[in-house]
Amino acid sequence: MAEDEREAARRAEIVRRSVTQPRGTGGQDAALGQVLALEALRFGWEPEDVGAGGASEAPWVPVWATGQGADERLVRVLRCAVDGRLGVWDGRPVVLDLDGRGDLRVRDAVTGVRRAGFAAGGGTRLVAAVPDGKRLLALTGGEEADGAGLPGRRESAGALRLRDVVDGTPVGVPFGPDKGLAMVAAGVVVGGRPAVVCDDRDGLVRVWDPATGREVGGPYAGHAPDGPASLAVTERNGRTVVVSVGRWTGDVRVWDPATGREVADDGLTGPVREGPPGKAGRIDALCVRRYRGRTYIAFGGLARTVRWRALDDAGENGVPEPFVGLEQPVVGVEFGVADGQPAVVGLAFDGVVRVWRSERRRHGGGAMDGPATARRVRATARVGGRWLVVGDDPDSGETGAWNPAEPRAAVMALTRHRGGVAAMATLTETGRTLLVTAGHEDRLIRITDLATATAAYPPIDCGAEQPQCLATAVVDGRPAVLVGSAEGTVRVWDPATGRQLRPALTPPREDAVPRRITALAATASSDNGPAVVLIGRSDHTVRRWELNHWQPLGGPMRGHRRAVSRIVPVRCGGDVLAVTAAAFDPQLWVWDVTTGRARDAPLRGHRGLVTALAATRLGGRPVAVSGGHDGTVRTWDMRQMTELGEPLRFPHRVGSLTALGEEGLIVGFGDDLTLLRPAERAPGSDGSSSAG
Repeated sequence: MAEDEREAARRAEIVRRSVTQPRGTGGQDAALGQVLALEALRFGWEPEDVGAGGASEAPWVPVWATGQGADERLVRVLRCAVDGRLGVWDGRPVVLDLDGRGDLRVRDAVTGVRRAGFAAGGGTRLVAAVPDGKRLLALTGGEEADGAGLPGRRESAGALRLRDVVDGTPVGVPFGPDKGLAMVAAGVVVGGRPAVVCDDRDGLVRVWDPATGREVGGPYAGHAPDGPASLAVTERNGRTVVVSVGRWTGDVRVWDPATGREVADDGLTGPVREGPPGKAGRIDALCVRRYRGRTYIAFGGLARTVRWRALDDAGENGVPEPFVGLEQPVVGVEFGVADGQPAVVGLAFDGVVRVWRSERRRHGGGAMDGPATARRVRATARVGGRWLVVGDDPDSGETGAWNPAEPRAAVMALTRHRGGVAAMATLTETGRTLLVTAGHEDRLIRITDLATATAAYPPIDCGAEQPQCLATAVVDGRPAVLVGSAEGTVRVWDPATGRQLRPALTPPREDAVPRRITALAATASSDNGPAVVLIGRSDHTVRRWELNHWQPLGGPMRGHRRAVSRIVPVRCGGDVLAVTAAAFDPQLWVWDVTTGRARDAPLRGHRGLVTALAATRLGGRPVAVSGGHDGTVRTWDMRQMTELGEPLRFPHRVGSLTALGEEGLIVGFGDDLTLLRPAERAPGSDGSSSAG
């Protein structure tokens, strides 16, 4: 086989491996081909180079995609049914998980093939995988529905039991702390006898002999009162030590399981301190393993990456690049062997498992990392004859703008909010375009000139009210900023003077507890009606408020089953419509703003959370575009009230999207972005255009 053919085959295998279980394809060849084509762009390759693409009925086609989540070292993607744990069996990494019926299965993490399993029974909780020579044991307990602990993690109630994963045979006797309330555990050898180290509700870590059910030695209190988030066992300088990570704090400790005393070992704790600073660098999972005479450490947490290295690595080649691709915080890591080489396994909070080869570089250099703020896009604006996309980093609170026609160019830093950005909007004023941002923790409204990246006006202090959402409008002939709060108020501010232009809207008297304002939008006046403010509340309703006279219009608009999270106005001929989405309510509602009535039956197609919503025009017709956790972007014809063409599929959850006028869309999925343009022959499109 020629060199170029081998390279093409290698690339095709990498792309197909990375979308082993793509979201939303339903097994359709055209849908899978479209996902593979998008994945090829993330790696910096052309779709035809990997045999992807082909016919698609989607109204949009990707032009470029960033590759912050692209990793050529990826071996396998698996998903756990409910609660998963990682382990090693005969040197190979395995994934254990329980389904809703209490059936436990053990799969090879590299091949995905089932190796063992048994019926554990309803009410069983999986605590850990414990190696025992050539056997693998599952540490199980009962469930306590109201137990305290990590979000999404149910605690075990009653005694803990070790069971052989092959047939479920109990090993030893029941043991453990009071009620068996253990969250994490690991196997260890103390005094030549196998034991289990696990946490307790009091924050202490204890070692138990499963043969007798008795505690061994004294407890370790280094992580009290919160306890550990992860436990690992290794050999250091001829003795067994436990490496533990503090829950919520992420601090790493090394201690002797026989005595409960700490051991100074900077070789183990030092690499963990090399991670990202601040909250994003908090570690929640850690693993230490020996392979062919070398000790390896791997760890991950809130940053959603898995870092690793060999402890005896002198560092001549630099620190290996982190493994990427997980969409949720890392809650488990493990080492094993794949094709005779060390492999690293990461388990995310949502049950997704990724397996990587332990190579140093994540790709060959073709992937485009793209803008530094690529994790979430929030707004677009036309400034100086070109489009600017504004995004933010949820962890740092930093915002930046960049030109979608030059995605490799540097990001223009704009502003920063302590605790992150709660909402974002744009405002046009006397020939300049301003960015309006609201801070989560600092409770400030900042107004920034997008042309100069400087503050246009002093910030507006929301005081005791926490801003949740923003909208902009024209009030009394001047630009205005509308702010909805967690306390249920809506205030209208003059950004130039910092004064309120209208009396504050306060929660209705019938609210025993103030309902949060969860979404805001404003429409301009039309031939059919006045300018209107649309207010989404946590009571699942949308209310209309006439902007100029500042009075309510009719009663609440009801239809959603959850708090309304997004409102997007759409002009459809002479009518002004509003499309609304709600958290964990997969259907979209379309309302006539003038009458307050639903336009038709809700738009259905998404499965799960709808996370993004925008309005644009496609081929001259008004459309709404939505994205969700099902990994699809769907286009809705506002005239016909139907979905337009096939949905565009993505290999990760869609988290954000925004329109570039009628020229295209920017979509955020996973840690990456893509620029979409109208397909040449897509339904409703009369051609493609440039986003420059």
